Amino acid sequence: MGFTKRAAVVPAAALAVLLSGCGGKSDPSSAPEQSAAAKAKGSGPVYNGGRLPGLARDAAWSAPKGDGSAAVIAVGESFAVVTGPSKAGPPSDEKRPFAEREGAKKVEFRDARSGTVRQTVNVDDGQVYASTWHGRPALRVESSTHTASDGLTAAKRTVVSDVYGADGKKLGRVDFGEHSMSQRLADGWVFRDDRAVGPAEGGAEHKLDGAGDVWRMQGPAGTGRDGVPESQLLSAGGYGFTWEEGQAGPFAHPKRLIVSELGSGKKAWTSQDAQRPDGAAPEDKADSQTYARPVTVVGDKLVVAWLMPKKDSLSSELSWVMGVHDIKTGRLLATGPAVTAQRVGFDTDRAGGDPFLHTVTDPATGLVAVSGQALGYSDRTTVFDVNTGKQVWTQDKDESELSPVAAGNGVLFGYTGQTAGEFHDPLAVDIKTKKVLAEKLDEDQVPVFSTDGHGAVALDDGIFVFPKG
Repeated sequence: MGFTKRAAVVPAAALAVLLSGCGGKSDPSSAPEQSAAAKAKGSGPVYNGGRLPGLARDAAWSAPKGDGSAAVIAVGESFAVVTGPSKAGPPSDEKRPFAEREGAKKVEFRDARSGTVRQTVNVDDGQVYASTWHGRPALRVESSTHTASDGLTAAKRTVVSDVYGADGKKLGRVDFGEHSMSQRLADGWVFRDDRAVGPAEGGAEHKLDGAGDVWRMQGPAGTGRDGVPESQLLSAGGYGFTWEEGQAGPFAHPKRLIVSELGSGKKAWTSQDAQRPDGAAPEDKADSQTYARPVTVVGDKLVVAWLMPKKDSLSSELSWVMGVHDIKTGRLLATGPAVTAQRVGFDTDRAGGDPFLHTVTDPATGLVAVSGQALGYSDRTTVFDVNTGKQVWTQDKDESELSPVAAGNGVLFGYTGQTAGEFHDPLAVDIKTKKVLAEKLDEDQVPVFSTDGHGAVALDDGIFVFPKG
């Protein structure tokens, strides 16, 4: 489809990972008895589980999931509670979280603090995702219409995306018609396969400079299954990313990063113009096609991974040094730590056979967690301060690899297991100290965070929202 079914980044502060209410346990045998304060809160389901890291012991409010399935998505200072029948859709829906499946759904936009319903949207048949709209947290509902073949004409599928703000009011609509395979929606911009970009509200299009596809930023572990479509990683802060080869000739060469203003299509700067951080390899000495890649955007800062020289020409290990740049000018603001990953043949990164870098940002501390990932091989997570570039910690070689999936209120959640491309076995650590806060979590116990620090989970017993702990 036009929006490839792959969540999340984009800037980590703007998007949250979607959680489905399938298999979560809200009353483990070790859970303490429910407090009197929690019992007194409203008429929603009662939370009997243990305290979740970074959140208060008692839920601020809860909501029933009904007789079907449920999910919760953070949208700024609100949570979108998504409910509907549990029936599976087409075979392609089997492994998708509930909100990403086709079918009827009800979406309630609820105030993160009080649970008050701000707006209700009924979806006849659609898929629901976390999104952004020109930098604002948003929710996207993608609806499709199928027209069967009559024997002469081909079957048709048309797609419409409606985008809603935190208050449940519609921000915009994009009607892709039958052209969803060649168009993608990201942060209020429509990207076409020929690198033409235009505002989703309508207006002039601009063709971005470069030689190939629009380049995506990196995202959290689970991207592709957990509510952050790949299209969401195409732009942030009004800028998009493309590339050009650093040298002319018949062979593949290191790919130079181009940062362009989406409103004008003008090239703002390139990795050739920008100051390289200490430790980065010269462009003409790079032993990889992916020389400088966009990682994530935090406010007006763009984190770029710059390739470092290989210590051993026969090694499959690649290392990048994190450079923090002004997104408008490319000016180097800080130099971060090095991040290492194994290169195993060809991976999913479109610009070359290099590893993907999983990354999330904790808005409460300004700390960024990043780790390498390639064809089922994860590398250790490193955490650094996006304002200073200073490394806070990195994992020891004898520790289980941690793949970052979410962060909030000073807590980093990550997967410690991966089988056949599927992540599992999440735990939580203090993002400042690496201290393990919870080592045995169900996947549904990884919360999504509102902008004011409330955390929500969708469990078998219902939707539960907790204030900051």
